[in-house]
Amino acid sequence: MLNNQRRHDRVHINLEVTFQILIPEDSFSPKVMTGHMVDLSERGAMVTVKLPDPLHHSLLTTTRYCQIVPGGTDELPRKLIGKAVWIQKEKDFCRIGLFFEDLPAKSQDLLRKYIAATIRNS
Repeated sequence: MLNNQRRHDRVHINLEVTFQILIPEDSFSPKVMTGHMVDLSERGAMVTVKLPDPLHHSLLTTTRYCQIVPGGTDELPRKLIGKAVWIQKEKDFCRIGLFFEDLPAKSQDLLRKYIAATIRNS
């Protein structure tokens, strides 16, 4: 568990996800790629993804919403939508911090249960 004076528990994970950047001015044609969710809380997540420079620039200059579709587990919501609030370019990939603004109650409950179970099992 990570507890950097945060309000909600956060856990390290390594889960492959489908990552989509939602760009309204492109007629909502999301940019889709594979990434990894590396940490998770009930209010946000950190995702690592190889991001082409034009998309990296777009995320830096405009508020963008992103969708995460977790793979390989039924314990998490089928999709999570968050606002990209933190972006760090590394050598071969980007770390993108997402904030979940308006998750449905069912999704929040699934996240809480998943995080609590991850903490118990660590």
